[in-house]
Amino acid sequence: MSQTTLRKVLGWAVRLSAYNYTCVHIRGTDNVWADLLGRWAPPPTIRRLVRIPALPSASADDFEWPSSRDIAKAQNETALPRPKNLQKSNGLWLTSTGAIWIPDDSTDLQLRLCVIAHTNAAGHRGSRTTEHVMCKAYHWSTQSADIGEFVKACIHCLSTTGGGKMPRRFGPAFHGTHRNDLLQFDYIDLGTGSDGANYVLMMRDDFSDYKWFFPFADTSAANAATAIIDWCAALGVPKSLMSDGPTHLRNETIRLVAKGLKVPHHFTLPYCPWSNGAVERLGKELVRTCRATLSELQMRPEEWPDILPIIQSTLNNTPSRHRGNVAPITAFLGADPTPPIHTFLRSSTVTSMTVSEVQADHILNVDKLKSLIADLHLIVSESLKKNRQKAREAASRGELPKFEVGDFVLVA
Repeated sequence: MSQTTLRKVLGWAVRLSAYNYTCVHIRGTDNVWADLLGRWAPPPTIRRLVRIPALPSASADDFEWPSSRDIAKAQNETALPRPKNLQKSNGLWLTSTGAIWIPDDSTDLQLRLCVIAHTNAAGHRGSRTTEHVMCKAYHWSTQSADIGEFVKACIHCLSTTGGGKMPRRFGPAFHGTHRNDLLQFDYIDLGTGSDGANYVLMMRDDFSDYKWFFPFADTSAANAATAIIDWCAALGVPKSLMSDGPTHLRNETIRLVAKGLKVPHHFTLPYCPWSNGAVERLGKELVRTCRATLSELQMRPEEWPDILPIIQSTLNNTPSRHRGNVAPITAFLGADPTPPIHTFLRSSTVTSMTVSEVQADHILNVDKLKSLIADLHLIVSESLKKNRQKAREAASRGELPKFEVGDFVLVA
């Protein structure tokens, strides 16, 4: 008898010792029903572990985009009392901040607005980003909690959002203080695409977080040089370049390009991807957004080149909390962001002007743009400085281990 069986028998003997009993043997032919019930297998039990509600998609055929008429109808037909601080404009009730008031009992309208603000072209961003974009245009009393629950229940985000690691830091990182101060770039593998592309060269302005994605079939130095020149031709020459040091980015071709542009090329620490953390985080966000968008649109994984421009536009038009809620396209180009939640109520009015009025308007708008970019740079700089200081203080908190001379220490 095995030790496991022996322990079971001894346990039964201890329990039975508290009773007066007599052991009687019953033949199997006389114990048919008891034997049958003892051998009868129980029916299979299916338990629901997680219930994931099916959320609508903005790309679905039966999805109805809300209009100004739908919102006005919901505001007029609500049974709840209207808040006192509202003002009417163009047939719609607005809050003091200019956001459109949505009644609390219009749950269908709230759900459709959440779909537009989070899914499809919005890029499946986090709850804070989705809430920030939504609050600028619409308002209801339970807005923050509703958006948080909606993002948590998004099946595409559940399947693409993962954890992360926090390695040790290697001193302060190199950052830009103005637009085009520092251009960061790196390759990422997204798999074989439908057009033959396998990699994406991610280019990012460190100050504004403005991105530009270039799909390529391979990670050659010629492709990287072409992308750098295209960036310079469209957006201006950066003051510095930064990347990691693989052979396709640290070679004679890239050195000649940097020499021709008269810009230094800084390389991060080898085998330490967190020293180039901004681009690494961008790659993680690109992969997550790409997977979520492909999942929602029911597209094959190799069709990622078709949605790459959409993802680039989404990331550039999303306000950044670390930059004072200023979108990258605003911080870099001075243009207003155009998230999907703002597009379907956009006015299409055309104003007739003479040539002299157009020229005067051009001069006025250029002066306004210069002033706006200067103000935005100040806001972004102060916000970045404050957030980086908080990060440094958080990293330096805690007690250091007390070592003595002669102790063996494992260095990471």
